[in-house]
Order: sequence, then C-alpha cells, then structure tokens
Amino acid sequence: MNIKERFLKYVSFDTQSDANSSTHPSSKKQFDLGNYLVKELHELGVENAFIDEYCYVYGYIPSNCGSNKTIGLIAHMDTAGEASGKDIKPQTIEFYTGNKIIVNSELNIVLDPKEFPRLNKQLGHELIITDGTTLLGADDKAGIAIIMEALVDLKMYDHPNIIITFTPDEEIGEGTAKFNFDYYKEHNCTLAYTLDGDDPNIINYENFNASSAHVKVFGKSIHPGSAKNKMVNSMHLAMEFHNMLPSQMRPEHTEKYEGFNHLTGISGTVEETSLFYILRNHDLNLLQEQKNDFNRIAKYLNDKYGE
Repeated sequence: MNIKERFLKYVSFDTQSDANSSTHPSSKKQFDLGNYLVKELHELGVENAFIDEYCYVYGYIPSNCGSNKTIGLIAHMDTAGEASGKDIKPQTIEFYTGNKIIVNSELNIVLDPKEFPRLNKQLGHELIITDGTTLLGADDKAGIAIIMEALVDLKMYDHPNIIITFTPDEEIGEGTAKFNFDYYKEHNCTLAYTLDGDDPNIINYENFNASSAHVKVFGKSIHPGSAKNKMVNSMHLAMEFHNMLPSQMRPEHTEKYEGFNHLTGISGTVEETSLFYILRNHDLNLLQEQKNDFNRIAKYLNDKYGE
C-alpha cells in the first residue's frame, strides 16, 4: 500500500473517543484499529509490536548503524467527539486549483480559501476531504500513515533506534493517561515527536496547560401559567453564567499564547442545564485564574438566585 491507501484504510475505522466514559480506552472500538496496526507493523518487519490492555500500540526498531540514540514517533488513533467518525466517505480532488471546494452541495457546505487561507498553500496538490457529514479522521490518522510510510523507507537510511507508539483518547485529554513511560526509559528514549496538527514545516516544542470544566446549573420548574416570581429557568442562568466569562477569551478571539475558555457543549431543560468547557493557557498561573473566574461567577450567581 502507498501512503494514500494506508490513510484511506485507517479512516474507515470508527475510533471516536468518549469523553463521558470512565474506561481506558474510552471506547472499545479503538481496539479495532489498534489491532490492525499491530498486524501491519508485523508485516513491515516490526516483529515485537504489540497492543496493551489500554489500547496503546508499541513497537521498537533497533538502529542499523550502531547508534545508541533512541527517537520516539507518536500519533493518536482516536477522533474527536464533535462530529461522527463512522461511515467516512472520503472525496479526492486530484489537482487543487485554488477555487472554492463544494464539499456537500445538498447541505451547502463549502470550503472557501478566503475563510481557510491554508488552502492557498495546497495549489497543485491532491486533496482528500470528507463529505461534510462526518469527520475525515486526518487528525490524527494522517500522522499514523506518515509514520507507517516512513518505516517502509527506513531501511534505505542510517537511523537510530526508533520507538513507535499509537495512542487512544488524545481527543479527550487522556492520551497519556496509561502511556508506558517505562517502555521508553528501558530503551533510553530521550526525544520524541508527535506527528499531529500543524503545517509540515512547523515543529512545536512547548505544551499548553489544559483543563476541562463541567458547569451544572439547577433551576426550578413551575407551570408557566403560574410561574411569575417562582420559576427559575436553568437555561437562562446558564446563558448568564457563560456571558459573565471574559468574551475576549473565546477561541475565536485568541491566538498564539493567549488563553481561552472554549464552550464545547450545552444541553438543558428548565430544571437542569450543563455547560462543558475546555480551558487552555500556556501560563499555569493564568490558567488558575481562569478556573477562579468559574468559581467566582458560580458564587455570585448562587448569592444572587440562591443555591
């Protein structure tokens, strides 16, 4: 298989992680791709490749030039919860000319280079896109495909020892929860790359700090015909809570080192509403201040409306 064929095979697996799960991995279906990758690693000559009970795939390739250095190559198997990862229908644009891309005419889904300027860097390239009803899964099955393709060519070059790792549950912040750091220490690995995310010419060497927040709001449901001065609508309180957070700290207003509070989900009734957030900041002290904002607002609203 070439790299395109590998990628298309990987995205055919539904590996969506589940943020509401308490298991590791969060969804058993991630094992389907994990087991397939172990089989493929064996076929590529990585005979020691294995998958552990937590759905982490590991493999070790000794140096072919006597090097005592070890480099890790890492990518994650799971896809995000914001859209379905099942029944992917990839579409291929063989030669991109810079025009708007009609992703789905029925749903009027369009990729416009004015809105997504990264497309301007892809002129003349072959593109693979989704049909607009699901995720494609390039995050991060493209990373897996790149690593696998590198293994095919590896024997042509002198290389240090290499550890391959494919992880579950990165999208829900648990990619390192059951990571076997001892395996890396045993093989003297001091440097590792995660192939995920940015443009091909960019290497990120810093990590942001991240937290999640689940805000639960309780109201009081009264028949609307007799609700005056009695009803407390939890959905209204939830909107009030959200609007008290700093509006300039929403992802659509931030970049680079600026921290943000990202509302990822909301569901509710008159009696109970839940808000789900991702909090990020490169500065740990500033992240703590973001958390303090949540607690201060909660206290203010409880004092205003009662517990």
